[in-house]
Amino acid sequence: MKCSRNSFWTSIRNSVYCGKIIIPPSEDTELNLVEGIHQPIISEDLFWDVQDVLNGKKKIQGVKIATPLNLPLRGFMYCPECKRTLTGSASKGRPGYYYYHCKSPCRVRFSADVINKEFESELRRFVPKPGRAELFKQIVCDIINNKTFEADKNRGIAAITEQQNLLTRSRTLLLQEDIDISDYKIMKANADEKILKLEAELKKIKNEASNAMDLNDLVNKTLENLKNIDKLYKMADIEGKRRIIGSIYPEKWTIKENKGRTDKVNFAVLLIYQINNGLWHKKPE
Repeated sequence: MKCSRNSFWTSIRNSVYCGKIIIPPSEDTELNLVEGIHQPIISEDLFWDVQDVLNGKKKIQGVKIATPLNLPLRGFMYCPECKRTLTGSASKGRPGYYYYHCKSPCRVRFSADVINKEFESELRRFVPKPGRAELFKQIVCDIINNKTFEADKNRGIAAITEQQNLLTRSRTLLLQEDIDISDYKIMKANADEKILKLEAELKKIKNEASNAMDLNDLVNKTLENLKNIDKLYKMADIEGKRRIIGSIYPEKWTIKENKGRTDKVNFAVLLIYQINNGLWHKKPE
């Protein structure tokens, strides 16, 4: 589609794409959104996420920086000396050699080949041992099927009710002439927008609850990937490698004695590690 910047800006602000119709403002009310009878092409949740970004209420992810295939861990490690994030680059004097290193004036650096092999060795610890994957599947399904979707739904309903009560109080204040019509319009517009967002979140919760009913296919596919996580990592392109690294380690490594160490591991991966080592005693709450 060819359009100007202004046209594009107008389009991504248009609520009709998420199933809402704009009701123009009148003398007594501000602009309003109502449910349309047409089929939306995006979810309300996505629409409001975009509006929050446009309004500066939510940050977007930064631009991805190209990373050499030899430096998949670049940006995922802390310097053991100054605690800054290590970068990486090719050696200027030795073609084909790569290093993870700190920035000036810190002179810390490590052979990328050594650190990469150390990470691949670390990754193999999380491959489920024979028979343990089935136990992991039972635990995951048990946790998700017992997730408190009902509690999340009740909180959403309570929040919507609170906004509706706020509207009722605003109308009372208007009738009692404690506020003027302009103040009422502002209060109503803010409450209406919050209600629309809360209703979108409520729909998302209901969809998640529905999707959680059948997990077998998803869990089986995930477990197959986990069984071959070390092989998938080796065959992946640089973006694939970095996605795997980021999914396992929520915090960066610190290099000690030429080996990566961190206390923080993704909970699901930690669970696999505990099962592999026979340390699992109870289900997480």
